[in-house]
Amino acid sequence: MNIIDSQNAQRFNLNEQSLQAIRQFGEHFPGGFFIYREEGNKELLYVNSALLEIFGCRDLDEFKQHTGFVYTGMLHPDVREKINSAIKTKFSASKSIIGHIIYRILRRDGATRWIDTYGHYAVSEEYGGVYFVFATDITEQKLASESSKELNLSVFEALTSSYDSVLLIKDLDTERISLFRHPNKEDDVAHIRTALRQANYTEATNHYIDTMVLPEDREWLRREIALPNIKKELAESKRFAVTYRRTLNGESRYYRVEFIRLKLKDGKSGIIYGFKDVDDEVRNEKKLKTDLQAAILAQKQQEKEFYIVQDMALKDSLTGIKNKRAFKQRENQLNQVIKKKEPLQFAIVVCDVNDLKVINDTQGHLAGDQYIKNTCAFICHVFQHSPVFRFGGDEFVVILTGSDFENREQLMQELDQNNRKNLLTGDLVVANGLAEFDPSKDTCTNDVLQRADNSMYENKMQLKGMR
Repeated sequence: MNIIDSQNAQRFNLNEQSLQAIRQFGEHFPGGFFIYREEGNKELLYVNSALLEIFGCRDLDEFKQHTGFVYTGMLHPDVREKINSAIKTKFSASKSIIGHIIYRILRRDGATRWIDTYGHYAVSEEYGGVYFVFATDITEQKLASESSKELNLSVFEALTSSYDSVLLIKDLDTERISLFRHPNKEDDVAHIRTALRQANYTEATNHYIDTMVLPEDREWLRREIALPNIKKELAESKRFAVTYRRTLNGESRYYRVEFIRLKLKDGKSGIIYGFKDVDDEVRNEKKLKTDLQAAILAQKQQEKEFYIVQDMALKDSLTGIKNKRAFKQRENQLNQVIKKKEPLQFAIVVCDVNDLKVINDTQGHLAGDQYIKNTCAFICHVFQHSPVFRFGGDEFVVILTGSDFENREQLMQELDQNNRKNLLTGDLVVANGLAEFDPSKDTCTNDVLQRADNSMYENKMQLKGMR
């Protein structure tokens, strides 16, 4: 079916018939996808199941209840006005451009998530202006970015709490510098202000060395803290420090200058460096190590929390097993092997929980959730050596390999025997279907999945006839 009008790429033959086609292939998109109207209250025309999963909704009814089935209902309350304004701005100049917006949403469970959206505007005769939008959950990437910003702040705080004066090389090409923290001593303030009047880091550093460093240390220090050498040292290590002797009012004391590389807000690299009196080595070194270790520990904790969140993104929150996103990763791996035509043996089992809606309606969703968890425990018990995935709602998928694949007939019989027994007792019944990978006709994992799904529906009908 030709949805795009070839005479005008901005006009689409979007109607109920073409929407039906979109509903069919939209469910195969790996990420979220939705369509909504421009006019009125921005009514949603279609959302796929991947978007329901992003919003933590088990079915379309829950999504409609959560959002009112309008686009503005999808936005986090704090950003609705801002995002609506941003969309108008992006599409006001040219209705044919593709708009890109990142914003927050509020899941059904109350959690805030970040999504990355790409939208295209088109005009249809039946619905008027419509937006076609692809959405991806980027919360984990956002957390990683925030962790990096917090790490930079911790580095600044560690240096400013330990050093007398701190400066920043903002641009490594122009060597532009700025003072981040003033020194405490008035004589130092005067010298640093004089140095900052120089054009760049090299000139300011030469002025400092010529006026404040002990003559015996000037030349070797000039070589050590020349910007090319600092870049070389920081390419191998995040920190580079030099201890030297400086003179002030006829007194010679040991000082240290330390350089740390970091990423600035504009994405460029910068270098922050600080000066301190280290004559009282024991007291000052102990504080320095404590402060810097705190920054390093903070970074490690942030990284640990990021990996925890990343792992949680692949797990089903209700049952604790792998979710549909994790299945997609495994599916992609299998598809690579299939594409290379390498030897491969596996089967897919699709399981569906019978009468879940009845339990939800008569006993409530808490009872329904417990029913799902009991079913999950039973499926995992039967297929002890295979990964079990919850697709959402009442559907589970198992990828059989190894010993489970070899014993697949026996394991499926165990499922059937349990169903026959539970039909008499009123306990949980799990409709199921199995399909084996056939290299002579299957071109991808989804071919096997579809056959297993069809087999499951046949079994579901048989079980209903046995009541």
